[in-house]
Amino acid sequence: MAVIAYDEFTSSSSSLSSVSTFTIILIHGLLGCGNDFADFAHSLASNLSASHASADWRMVTMDLRNHGRSTDIEGLLPPHDVENTARDIANCCD
Repeated sequence: MAVIAYDEFTSSSSSLSSVSTFTIILIHGLLGCGNDFADFAHSLASNLSASHASADWRMVTMDLRNHGRSTDIEGLLPPHDVENTARDIANCCD
């Protein structure tokens, strides 16, 4: 199964292998890509780390099908519809 391109930020108290208390998912608009959130994601991550130092959280920015780095991923076959987009997002969050 192909997985769309994404970046993940985690709290300093969390590890990538552990289950986070909460997850923030940032999804771009029609003509965007996950990189649109780069500055915002870094700022939010800094603020969350400062204000919720003991919380285990993760934040995911993603490139939906045919956007950003996901355009080069093989296996993301048509149809490029809402159902497959929702499935891609769910696969990213597992």
